[in-house]
Amino acid sequence: VGGKEKHKVFCNVWECLYKTGHNEGIRGLQKGLSASVIREGSKNFFRIGLFHPVLDQLHDREVHSTSPPIWKRLLAGSVSGSAGAILCNPVEIVKTRLQA
Repeated sequence: VGGKEKHKVFCNVWECLYKTGHNEGIRGLQKGLSASVIREGSKNFFRIGLFHPVLDQLHDREVHSTSPPIWKRLLAGSVSGSAGAILCNPVEIVKTRLQA
């Protein structure tokens, strides 16, 4: 595009790991790892932790003796997954800035 030739920095993932480890050490390889662990942990905490409370709001077990229909489970999963993504977005931004 525009006559400019793109230059690849690394040929493959192994070369990237080797060069990063050689130039920046173990700290360069683990840059942003703590933020990634916090992000995944908090996102899963909200997704898994909110699923049953949301499902209980949609399907009262005292009124209905049967298991919840699939659409209620899908809706509970969608709501809890969306809440996890929205609430963990600030951690995602921090992670991206740390890895840059």
